[in-house]
Amino acid sequence: MKKIILLIMVLSLLACTKNETKEDIEPSDETIPYGYIYNYDDEPLMNRSVYNLDFEYLDFAFFSQRIALPTMGEFCKEPLTSQPDIACEVLIDEIYYYDIDAILGNISDDMYLSELEGGYDTGTNFHYKDTDFYKLVDGQEIIPIPSIYTVLEPHFRELEYGFNTDDIPYYRISKTYQLKTANKYNLSLSYIEIDEAYIIQIRYYYVFYPRPSNYEPVYAYGYILKS
Repeated sequence: MKKIILLIMVLSLLACTKNETKEDIEPSDETIPYGYIYNYDDEPLMNRSVYNLDFEYLDFAFFSQRIALPTMGEFCKEPLTSQPDIACEVLIDEIYYYDIDAILGNISDDMYLSELEGGYDTGTNFHYKDTDFYKLVDGQEIIPIPSIYTVLEPHFRELEYGFNTDDIPYYRISKTYQLKTANKYNLSLSYIEIDEAYIIQIRYYYVFYPRPSNYEPVYAYGYILKS
């Protein structure tokens, strides 16, 4: 009889231990999803405005000392080449920009953004409000840059879109964050720090394959002057 009672006591202890262990390993409410998809309102990325501002940003050394800027061919009257990303001598009369404040205003502070590295998702996610991008743009005036470029960061393949001087101006490219949306597009956010300002880069691009010809990426640019 004593052996039966002892066995019951041991089994009871094991059951309690098992329940405690189960409770310990349950995921918390703060578990971050690998890639969360949002019903993001992309209306500001569908509405563009005619750019009638000064081209003051072209006076920054980061722009003025470049060999060329990767301008989309549709905006060139007199191109230097016939490639999709080409150097323009003369722009067409009507070019446009997007309202970056409206684009960012549709991202909630607690939405998760994935960190990209080399264009690939690292699996590391942040709340939008916790990113260095958010901390840079929050409450700042973003001056538009026309959406005529494919990318503003330079690269040095045979010096294409690099600099025409040995004294290369200072610049630093930030991390890139990606918001996954339910619109078959993803939104990527990054910035380039230069001596005079922070250049904001936003890209909205189709993520399903094959990509239809009428689903071209949308580019939005602007800059924040350093105080």
